[in-house]
Amino acid sequence: MSRKDGLSASYVVLDSEDCRSRYGVRLSDSEDWEEIREMLHTISGRTGPCYIILLGGPAVLPVPAVVSVAGSFWYEIRSQEALA
Repeated sequence: MSRKDGLSASYVVLDSEDCRSRYGVRLSDSEDWEEIREMLHTISGRTGPCYIILLGGPAVLPVPAVVSVAGSFWYEIRSQEALA
C-alpha cells in the first residue's frame, strides 16, 4: 500500500495501553465477543475504515459465524463447524 495512491494501513492491539490512549478503549476479556464487537465499533467510528482485518484464529480471537458491527455484516466465517 502506498499513501501516494491514497491508501494507508495501521494496526491496533486491542488489549494494549496504546489502544486505550488512541481510542479510549482497551479489551479486558479476550473471550468476550460482544466486548470485541463494541471495541471494533468504537475504533471504526473514529477511523472510518473501508476494511478491517482481524488477525488470529479461534484460539486467539473468538468469532461467531457471522460478524456484525452496528448492523453491518462485514464477513462470514466458513469454519468446519459452520459448514457441518
